[in-house]
Amino acid sequence: YMQVWNLDGVSRLSGYLALGGVVIFGTVLAFSFYLWGVELIGAPKASMIAAIEPVSAAMFSYFWLNVEFTAYDLIGFIAIMLCVLILSKDKKDEFKC
Repeated sequence: YMQVWNLDGVSRLSGYLALGGVVIFGTVLAFSFYLWGVELIGAPKASMIAAIEPVSAAMFSYFWLNVEFTAYDLIGFIAIMLCVLILSKDKKDEFKC
């Protein structure tokens, strides 16, 4: 449909600046801030927050881009939230045999 084999690539300064912005802000700084956050709050809490990220991205797309969701999408959101709640539960609350 898009015939990507006919694209010329980045050819102007604005294209190179946009590419550099994606590399610097979207990759280097984002990953550096994530690692800094893991150092501050610990790996278990950071992984719980990272597990919720797809749901928050979907909510932002719903409110900003007016994306409509199906029942399967909502079931997936609930499944993610339940998994995060189950994993964050303290071990001392479990029954011992």
